[in-house]
Amino acid sequence: MISFLQLRYFMVVADSRSFSSAAKQLYISQQTLSAHIAQMEADLGVVLFERTRPLTLTAAGEQLYQRTDEILFLHRQLEQEMWNFSEGECQNLRIGIASSYARTLLPQIFPDLMKKCPYVKLELYERNFSDLSELLHKHKVDMIMTRPPYPNNTVAVPVLEETISIYAPMASLENMFRENAQEVARSLSRSAEIELLKECPFVLPRSGSVRDSCNELFRLHQITPRIVTETDFLETAIAFCRAGMGITLSPTGMLQDLTRQASAEEPPGIYPINERDTRRSLAICYLDRAVVSRSMQQFISIAKAKLGQNVF
Repeated sequence: MISFLQLRYFMVVADSRSFSSAAKQLYISQQTLSAHIAQMEADLGVVLFERTRPLTLTAAGEQLYQRTDEILFLHRQLEQEMWNFSEGECQNLRIGIASSYARTLLPQIFPDLMKKCPYVKLELYERNFSDLSELLHKHKVDMIMTRPPYPNNTVAVPVLEETISIYAPMASLENMFRENAQEVARSLSRSAEIELLKECPFVLPRSGSVRDSCNELFRLHQITPRIVTETDFLETAIAFCRAGMGITLSPTGMLQDLTRQASAEEPPGIYPINERDTRRSLAICYLDRAVVSRSMQQFISIAKAKLGQNVF
């Protein structure tokens, strides 16, 4: 009879396509892991993996993979449901989040969460926004923090109203406007009009929701931007702009560290755009059929209290 432990081992091997890699993730020897898989195959009377490099699932292995994913999800939901009835400590919590928000938002939440649930183990999976939905639907995490459009078959709890800002540090303005840089900065402080910068070089992410927002702003204001650099990550675009290579647009929350680092003599160059179309709700999402554990409840409650009054 196969066990939940063996099923978990099987899933890790199937995902990593390697006994050695899976063994490292599971903190067991490769010999022990291979023995568990061999025992599963003997008990089921089928071969689950073709021993190629990388490993490939057989037809029976593919079928078991689909079933096991659902079985382990239901098993975790049952554990969480029973744990909610118990007087024990909060269960572990797995969160999917973009790395930029892991740095700027989670430090505001985690200290209070650890006070409420001092023994909870936190597992962070930092991914691009485009990958978070798959992470949730494949049951790799309990919840994600993401932007619209929210994944199907989920409950979305908005926790933060997010704004877009122009990031135009003084180094970039001086390169572009020379002796008029200070006046342009003052004009942007009064009203962050994208038209003021329509002739400027832009450094933008190549794709993703931020690029979509940029494209929509350019369309609304009938601007054809002069894009001098495209990057895979917004953080790279921000770093280039800080070095004076151009300007970009970014969710304001991602620029908070820059605000804290800027001195009084050198303004941070962050100018929030006060247009309704640029605002979006960042939400915590979990599967609509998931059991909400106590640790999930605490995390959501703290996030709403800490972030709900802010506009980033």
